[in-house]
Amino acid sequence: MNFLDEQMKLDLSKKSVLITGASSGIGAAIAMEFAQEGSNLILVARNLEKLQEVKKNILSATNSNHESIQLLVCDLENP
Repeated sequence: MNFLDEQMKLDLSKKSVLITGASSGIGAAIAMEFAQEGSNLILVARNLEKLQEVKKNILSATNSNHESIQLLVCDLENP
């Protein structure tokens, strides 16, 4: 661990995090990272089925529970 890593370390447990584009790619990956830190997630994307799959993957890979992950289907380009 380098100096910046130590200085930038935040306690993210029980913090709420809103992630857009969470159904795939970087959004899904960062959702997994925040879940592993114990954050409460609000996952936003256009496709409910893909969001549900991301939630399922997070639940199986972490100690998160169903209540700590909320799904919001929304197109932020055309709200």
